[in-house]
Amino acid sequence: QHEEREHVLVVGAEDVAGQVADVAGAERFDHAEQDAAEHRARQVADPAENRLTVTRLRVWVSQGWIKPADREAQTFSEADLARAALICNLEDELGFAEEDVPVLLNLIDQIHGLNYETFVEEIPQHEPNHERRLIDRFHAENTYFVCRDQDQVVGMLAVRASRPFSLDDKLDNLDALLPPHRSVCELRLLAVRKAWRNTRVFHGLMAAASRWGLEAGHDLAVISGTLR
Repeated sequence: QHEEREHVLVVGAEDVAGQVADVAGAERFDHAEQDAAEHRARQVADPAENRLTVTRLRVWVSQGWIKPADREAQTFSEADLARAALICNLEDELGFAEEDVPVLLNLIDQIHGLNYETFVEEIPQHEPNHERRLIDRFHAENTYFVCRDQDQVVGMLAVRASRPFSLDDKLDNLDALLPPHRSVCELRLLAVRKAWRNTRVFHGLMAAASRWGLEAGHDLAVISGTLR
């Protein structure tokens, strides 16, 4: 916790199913479009016991939680349905109240936005896109540590313990380079907005991740970096 309104939060993306997108579009559907959307909604909803329905989609569109990507055709994209499945999990599986959902969606969107700003625009590791959002390939497995100044995400760090790590793709024999250990995790996506660098944000993120790692039984963490 930073002394000036900054707080470190933990977001387990494995609990909220990953795959979210920030899209723009229209807010109404005719019968034919409802039928098509319902067919695709079933495909997404099957793993979630068919809880995702067109009625729920329409409610979420009216609330601004989902904005169909095709403004003129007014149909749901796969990204829309993935976002809807995420909302289903937040409400049905995790039991979040309706008033909490937009806060959580905004938080996840900001994670993807900061990821894009850092690893597309500042450190060009990925191709640009018009949405200016970058969803990590391990998003559904990540646990995120987030630092906020009021409602703005100013720093983040992701932790993941499942192999293969991203470092396994970069080094032929990662384990041969590691010291003796019982359990290892990987730290990734460390990003702090420029205005908050050289503050306690980095310290807070690392301290929170360290506590999480020790509680989870890890005694070693690996992280890769680049010199710029």
